[in-house]
Amino acid sequence: MFGVTRILSGVMVAFGVACPSLGRDASKVQPVDYVAELKRFTEQPPIIKSLKGSVQGIGAGDGFFEFRYQPGAQLIKKSSKLELLQRPDAMVGDKLCGCFDQAYWNLESGGMLCCFFTPEVFRRWQATNESDVIFWSRFFPANYIMNMGLPRAHIGGLRWDGNHTTGTRWEGGQFAAELLVGTDGRPSGVRIRLEPLLSGPYSHKTPFVYVIAYEYDPAIPGWPLPTTIKGESATVEVLGVQLADRPQSKWRFHYAPYLNHRSFITAVEYVTNTPALWPDHAPGFDEQKQGLSKMLWFWVPKSQVKRLYFIAVCLLTASIVTVAAVQMSRKRKNQEI
Repeated sequence: MFGVTRILSGVMVAFGVACPSLGRDASKVQPVDYVAELKRFTEQPPIIKSLKGSVQGIGAGDGFFEFRYQPGAQLIKKSSKLELLQRPDAMVGDKLCGCFDQAYWNLESGGMLCCFFTPEVFRRWQATNESDVIFWSRFFPANYIMNMGLPRAHIGGLRWDGNHTTGTRWEGGQFAAELLVGTDGRPSGVRIRLEPLLSGPYSHKTPFVYVIAYEYDPAIPGWPLPTTIKGESATVEVLGVQLADRPQSKWRFHYAPYLNHRSFITAVEYVTNTPALWPDHAPGFDEQKQGLSKMLWFWVPKSQVKRLYFIAVCLLTASIVTVAAVQMSRKRKNQEI
Protein backbone atom coordinates (compact mmCIF):
# COMPACT_ATOMS: atom_id res chain seq x y z
CA MET A 1 0.00 0.00 0.00
CA PHE A 2 2.84 2.37 0.85
CA GLY A 3 4.42 1.74 -2.58
CA VAL A 4 1.12 2.47 -4.36
CA THR A 5 0.79 5.75 -2.47
CA ARG A 6 4.26 6.82 -3.54
CA ILE A 7 3.51 6.00 -7.19
CA LEU A 8 0.24 7.99 -7.09
CA SER A 9 2.05 10.93 -5.51
CA GLY A 10 4.65 10.86 -8.28
CA VAL A 11 1.93 10.87 -10.94
CA MET A 12 0.21 13.84 -9.29
CA VAL A 13 3.44 15.83 -9.25
CA ALA A 14 4.18 14.98 -12.88
CA PHE A 15 0.80 16.33 -13.98
CA GLY A 16 1.16 19.58 -12.06
CA VAL A 17 -1.13 18.85 -9.13
CA ALA A 18 1.74 19.77 -6.85
CA CYS A 19 4.93 21.66 -7.56
CA PRO A 20 7.41 23.83 -5.66
CA SER A 21 6.56 27.46 -5.02
CA LEU A 22 8.75 30.27 -6.30
CA GLY A 23 11.63 30.96 -3.96
CA ARG A 24 11.00 27.92 -1.79
CA ASP A 25 12.82 24.63 -1.24
CA ALA A 26 12.10 22.50 -4.29
CA SER A 27 12.71 19.33 -2.25
CA LYS A 28 9.59 20.01 -0.14
CA VAL A 29 6.78 19.30 -2.60
CA GLN A 30 3.43 20.63 -1.44
CA PRO A 31 0.12 21.66 -3.03
CA VAL A 32 0.37 25.07 -4.66
CA ASP A 33 -2.04 27.95 -4.28
CA TYR A 34 -1.64 29.26 -7.84
CA VAL A 35 -3.66 32.40 -7.19
CA ALA A 36 -1.48 33.29 -4.20
CA GLU A 37 1.68 32.59 -6.21
CA LEU A 38 0.61 35.03 -8.95
CA LYS A 39 -0.27 37.73 -6.43
CA ARG A 40 3.02 37.25 -4.59
CA PHE A 41 4.94 37.43 -7.87
CA THR A 42 3.37 40.76 -8.90
CA GLU A 43 3.77 42.17 -5.40
CA GLN A 44 7.38 41.13 -4.76
CA PRO A 45 9.05 39.38 -7.71
CA PRO A 46 11.97 37.02 -7.10
CA ILE A 47 15.47 37.71 -8.39
CA ILE A 48 15.57 36.50 -11.98
CA LYS A 49 18.94 35.39 -13.31
CA SER A 50 17.55 34.73 -16.78
CA LEU A 51 14.09 34.64 -18.31
CA LYS A 52 13.92 33.80 -22.00
CA GLY A 53 10.77 34.30 -24.00
CA SER A 54 9.16 35.12 -27.32
CA VAL A 55 6.67 37.72 -28.50
CA GLN A 56 4.32 37.70 -31.47
CA GLY A 57 1.82 40.08 -32.97
CA ILE A 58 3.19 43.54 -32.20
CA GLY A 59 3.95 46.20 -34.77
CA ALA A 60 7.74 45.81 -34.43
CA GLY A 61 7.52 42.18 -35.51
CA ASP A 62 8.06 38.84 -33.80
CA GLY A 63 11.19 38.10 -31.84
CA PHE A 64 12.90 36.71 -28.75
CA PHE A 65 14.26 38.26 -25.59
CA GLU A 66 16.22 37.57 -22.42
CA PHE A 67 15.40 39.44 -19.21
CA ARG A 68 17.29 39.82 -15.92
CA TYR A 69 15.80 41.40 -12.82
CA GLN A 70 16.42 42.26 -9.21
CA PRO A 71 15.14 45.22 -7.15
CA GLY A 72 16.73 48.39 -8.55
CA ALA A 73 18.24 46.72 -11.63
CA GLN A 74 17.01 45.14 -14.84
CA LEU A 75 18.30 44.29 -18.31
CA ILE A 76 16.69 43.09 -21.51
CA LYS A 77 18.27 41.77 -24.71
CA LYS A 78 16.15 41.47 -27.85
CA SER A 79 16.93 39.52 -30.99
CA SER A 80 15.20 38.07 -34.02
CA LYS A 81 16.87 34.69 -33.37
CA LEU A 82 16.78 32.75 -30.10
CA GLU A 83 20.24 31.21 -30.54
CA LEU A 84 21.86 34.65 -30.66
CA LEU A 85 20.79 35.29 -27.07
CA GLN A 86 23.13 32.52 -25.92
CA ARG A 87 26.15 34.78 -26.51
CA PRO A 88 26.36 36.59 -23.16
CA ASP A 89 28.65 39.56 -23.89
CA ALA A 90 27.79 40.45 -27.46
CA MET A 91 25.37 43.01 -28.82
CA VAL A 92 23.68 40.58 -31.16
CA GLY A 93 20.09 41.80 -31.20
CA ASP A 94 18.26 44.86 -32.32
CA LYS A 95 18.03 46.42 -28.87
CA LEU A 96 19.75 46.14 -25.52
CA CYS A 97 18.95 48.24 -22.47
CA GLY A 98 19.35 48.15 -18.71
CA CYS A 99 18.93 50.03 -15.47
CA PHE A 100 21.17 49.94 -12.39
CA ASP A 101 22.53 52.27 -9.67
CA GLN A 102 20.22 55.17 -10.63
CA ALA A 103 21.40 54.95 -14.23
CA TYR A 104 19.56 53.87 -17.36
CA TRP A 105 21.18 52.97 -20.67
CA ASN A 106 19.93 51.99 -24.10
CA LEU A 107 22.02 50.61 -26.96
CA GLU A 108 20.65 50.27 -30.49
CA SER A 109 21.49 51.17 -34.09
CA GLY A 110 25.14 51.87 -33.31
CA GLY A 111 24.47 54.46 -30.62
CA MET A 112 24.15 54.41 -26.85
CA LEU A 113 22.13 56.67 -24.57
CA CYS A 114 23.09 56.87 -20.89
CA CYS A 115 20.79 58.65 -18.45
CA PHE A 116 21.92 59.31 -14.89
CA PHE A 117 19.06 60.02 -12.48
CA THR A 118 19.28 62.23 -9.44
CA PRO A 119 18.11 60.29 -6.35
CA GLU A 120 14.76 62.06 -6.10
CA VAL A 121 13.91 61.44 -9.76
CA PHE A 122 14.95 57.79 -9.49
CA ARG A 123 12.68 57.32 -6.44
CA ARG A 124 9.82 58.97 -8.31
CA TRP A 125 10.31 56.62 -11.26
CA GLN A 126 10.31 53.59 -8.96
CA ALA A 127 7.09 54.76 -7.30
CA THR A 128 5.11 56.18 -10.21
CA ASN A 129 6.69 54.97 -13.50
CA GLU A 130 7.00 58.62 -14.61
CA SER A 131 10.09 59.18 -16.73
CA ASP A 132 10.85 60.92 -20.00
CA VAL A 133 13.70 58.52 -20.74
CA ILE A 134 12.77 55.03 -19.55
CA PHE A 135 9.97 54.24 -21.92
CA TRP A 136 7.58 51.37 -21.25
CA SER A 137 8.25 49.97 -24.72
CA ARG A 138 12.00 49.61 -24.07
CA PHE A 139 11.44 46.84 -21.50
CA PHE A 140 8.46 45.30 -23.29
CA PRO A 141 7.62 42.40 -23.30
CA ALA A 142 9.49 41.59 -20.06
CA ASN A 143 7.42 44.03 -17.99
CA TYR A 144 4.32 42.49 -19.60
CA ILE A 145 5.27 39.10 -18.14
CA MET A 146 6.37 40.52 -14.78
CA ASN A 147 2.96 42.21 -14.43
CA MET A 148 1.05 39.21 -15.83
CA GLY A 149 -0.44 41.28 -18.65
CA LEU A 150 -1.42 44.31 -16.59
CA PRO A 151 -0.62 47.62 -18.36
CA ARG A 152 2.07 48.77 -15.90
CA ALA A 153 5.62 49.87 -16.61
CA HIS A 154 6.81 49.47 -13.02
CA ILE A 155 7.68 45.98 -11.79
CA GLY A 156 6.55 44.80 -8.36
CA GLY A 157 4.64 46.64 -5.68
CA LEU A 158 1.19 45.68 -6.95
CA ARG A 159 -1.45 45.40 -4.19
CA TRP A 160 -4.43 43.05 -4.36
CA ASP A 161 -7.78 43.31 -2.60
CA GLY A 162 -9.12 39.80 -2.97
CA ASN A 163 -8.94 39.16 -6.73
CA HIS A 164 -9.08 42.86 -7.61
CA THR A 165 -6.37 45.48 -8.04
CA THR A 166 -5.90 48.98 -9.43
CA GLY A 167 -2.90 50.90 -10.72
CA THR A 168 -1.39 53.49 -13.01
CA ARG A 169 -1.08 52.63 -16.69
CA TRP A 170 2.21 52.99 -18.56
CA GLU A 171 0.69 55.59 -20.90
CA GLY A 172 -1.02 57.51 -18.08
CA GLY A 173 -4.44 57.14 -16.52
CA GLN A 174 -5.76 54.47 -14.21
CA PHE A 175 -6.83 50.86 -14.62
CA ALA A 176 -8.80 48.33 -12.59
CA ALA A 177 -8.35 44.57 -12.95
CA GLU A 178 -10.10 41.39 -11.81
CA LEU A 179 -8.24 38.09 -11.69
CA LEU A 180 -10.21 35.25 -13.32
CA VAL A 181 -9.80 31.76 -11.83
CA GLY A 182 -10.54 28.49 -13.63
CA THR A 183 -12.14 25.35 -12.23
CA ASP A 184 -8.67 23.86 -11.66
CA GLY A 185 -7.78 26.65 -9.24
CA ARG A 186 -5.35 28.33 -11.63
CA PRO A 187 -5.73 31.92 -12.82
CA SER A 188 -7.19 31.70 -16.33
CA GLY A 189 -6.80 35.37 -17.17
CA VAL A 190 -7.48 38.90 -16.03
CA ARG A 191 -10.26 41.32 -16.96
CA ILE A 192 -8.92 44.87 -17.31
CA ARG A 193 -10.87 48.11 -17.33
CA LEU A 194 -9.07 51.20 -18.60
CA GLU A 195 -10.47 54.38 -17.13
CA PRO A 196 -10.99 57.38 -19.46
CA LEU A 197 -7.81 59.17 -20.53
CA LEU A 198 -8.56 62.66 -21.83
CA SER A 199 -5.17 63.67 -23.26
CA GLY A 200 -2.18 62.18 -25.03
CA PRO A 201 -1.79 59.86 -28.03
CA TYR A 202 -3.70 57.04 -26.26
CA SER A 203 -6.63 59.19 -25.10
CA HIS A 204 -10.19 57.81 -24.97
CA LYS A 205 -13.29 59.39 -23.47
CA THR A 206 -15.09 56.21 -22.36
CA PRO A 207 -13.91 53.23 -20.30
CA PHE A 208 -12.40 50.35 -22.27
CA VAL A 209 -12.65 46.72 -21.10
CA TYR A 210 -10.68 43.74 -22.42
CA VAL A 211 -9.50 40.31 -21.23
CA ILE A 212 -5.99 38.82 -21.05
CA ALA A 213 -5.87 35.00 -21.27
CA TYR A 214 -3.36 32.73 -19.50
CA GLU A 215 -2.00 29.35 -20.57
CA TYR A 216 0.38 26.97 -18.77
CA ASP A 217 3.29 24.78 -19.89
CA PRO A 218 4.17 22.14 -17.25
CA ALA A 219 7.53 21.57 -18.98
CA ILE A 220 9.02 24.62 -17.21
CA PRO A 221 9.96 23.41 -13.70
CA GLY A 222 9.57 25.61 -10.65
CA TRP A 223 7.33 28.10 -12.48
CA PRO A 224 3.72 27.77 -11.22
CA LEU A 225 2.72 30.89 -13.18
CA PRO A 226 1.26 31.40 -16.66
CA THR A 227 3.78 30.67 -19.41
CA THR A 228 1.69 32.25 -22.18
CA ILE A 229 -0.06 35.60 -21.88
CA LYS A 230 -2.44 36.42 -24.73
CA GLY A 231 -3.60 39.98 -25.20
CA GLU A 232 -5.46 41.77 -27.96
CA SER A 233 -2.33 42.88 -29.81
CA ALA A 234 0.43 40.58 -28.56
CA THR A 235 1.12 37.08 -27.30
CA VAL A 236 4.11 36.64 -24.98
CA GLU A 237 5.47 33.21 -24.07
CA VAL A 238 7.96 32.16 -21.39
CA LEU A 239 10.48 29.66 -22.80
CA GLY A 240 12.72 29.17 -19.76
CA VAL A 241 13.44 30.66 -16.33
CA GLN A 242 16.42 30.65 -13.96
CA LEU A 243 15.93 32.18 -10.51
CA ALA A 244 18.69 33.36 -8.15
CA ASP A 245 18.88 33.01 -4.38
CA ARG A 246 20.90 36.19 -3.84
CA PRO A 247 21.43 39.58 -5.53
CA GLN A 248 23.56 39.46 -8.66
CA SER A 249 26.58 41.56 -9.52
CA LYS A 250 25.81 44.95 -11.04
CA TRP A 251 27.92 43.94 -14.04
CA ARG A 252 25.07 41.70 -15.17
CA PHE A 253 23.08 44.91 -15.70
CA HIS A 254 25.94 47.21 -16.70
CA TYR A 255 26.69 48.43 -20.23
CA ALA A 256 30.46 47.89 -19.88
CA PRO A 257 30.49 44.22 -21.06
CA TYR A 258 28.80 45.26 -24.31
CA LEU A 259 30.87 48.31 -25.28
CA ASN A 260 33.35 46.62 -27.61
CA HIS A 261 31.74 43.25 -28.33
CA ARG A 262 30.09 43.54 -31.76
CA SER A 263 28.15 46.57 -30.57
CA PHE A 264 29.58 48.85 -33.28
CA ILE A 265 28.93 51.97 -31.20
CA THR A 266 29.66 55.17 -33.11
CA ALA A 267 28.22 57.72 -30.65
CA VAL A 268 27.47 57.97 -26.93
CA GLU A 269 25.08 60.55 -25.50
CA TYR A 270 24.68 61.44 -21.81
CA VAL A 271 21.66 63.05 -20.19
CA THR A 272 20.49 63.59 -16.63
CA ASN A 273 16.84 63.04 -15.65
CA THR A 274 15.44 64.20 -19.03
CA PRO A 275 16.88 64.64 -22.53
CA ALA A 276 16.65 68.43 -22.12
CA LEU A 277 19.18 68.46 -19.26
CA TRP A 278 22.85 67.90 -20.06
CA PRO A 279 25.36 66.50 -17.55
CA ASP A 280 27.08 69.82 -16.86
CA HIS A 281 23.77 71.43 -15.89
CA ALA A 282 22.56 68.85 -13.38
CA PRO A 283 23.98 67.07 -10.31
CA GLY A 284 24.59 63.35 -10.02
CA PHE A 285 26.85 62.92 -13.06
CA ASP A 286 30.66 62.87 -12.89
CA GLU A 287 32.09 63.08 -16.41
CA GLN A 288 35.53 61.82 -15.35
CA LYS A 289 34.16 58.83 -13.42
CA GLN A 290 31.10 57.85 -15.44
CA GLY A 291 31.90 59.17 -18.91
CA LEU A 292 33.26 57.23 -21.87
CA SER A 293 36.02 58.10 -24.29
CA LYS A 294 36.78 56.50 -27.66
CA MET A 295 40.38 55.41 -28.18
CA LEU A 296 40.99 54.23 -31.74
CA TRP A 297 38.20 51.66 -32.25
CA PHE A 298 37.40 51.05 -28.57
CA TRP A 299 35.26 52.78 -25.95
CA VAL A 300 36.97 53.12 -22.59
CA PRO A 301 35.65 54.54 -19.27
CA LYS A 302 37.26 57.92 -18.68
CA SER A 303 38.20 56.79 -15.20
CA GLN A 304 40.68 54.41 -16.90
CA VAL A 305 41.92 56.73 -19.64
CA LYS A 306 44.71 58.29 -17.55
CA ARG A 307 45.84 54.84 -16.48
CA LEU A 308 45.86 53.62 -20.07
CA TYR A 309 47.74 56.72 -21.23
CA PHE A 310 50.30 56.13 -18.48
CA ILE A 311 50.73 52.50 -19.58
CA ALA A 312 50.98 53.60 -23.22
CA VAL A 313 53.64 56.19 -22.37
CA CYS A 314 55.60 53.60 -20.40
CA LEU A 315 55.43 51.12 -23.28
CA LEU A 316 56.41 53.81 -25.78
CA THR A 317 59.33 54.88 -23.60
CA ALA A 318 60.45 51.28 -23.16
CA SER A 319 60.23 50.77 -26.93
CA ILE A 320 62.30 53.90 -27.65
CA VAL A 321 64.94 52.88 -25.11
CA THR A 322 65.07 49.37 -26.57
CA VAL A 323 65.41 50.63 -30.14
CA ALA A 324 68.10 53.11 -29.10
CA ALA A 325 70.02 50.38 -27.29
CA VAL A 326 69.87 48.11 -30.34
CA GLN A 327 71.07 50.91 -32.61
CA MET A 328 73.96 51.76 -30.28
CA SER A 329 74.95 48.08 -30.09
CA ARG A 330 74.97 47.78 -33.88
CA LYS A 331 76.97 51.01 -34.22
CA ARG A 332 79.56 49.76 -31.73
CA LYS A 333 79.94 46.46 -33.59
CA ASN A 334 80.41 48.29 -36.89
CA GLN A 335 83.11 50.46 -35.36
CA GLU A 336 84.94 47.40 -34.03
CA ILE A 337 84.94 45.84 -37.52
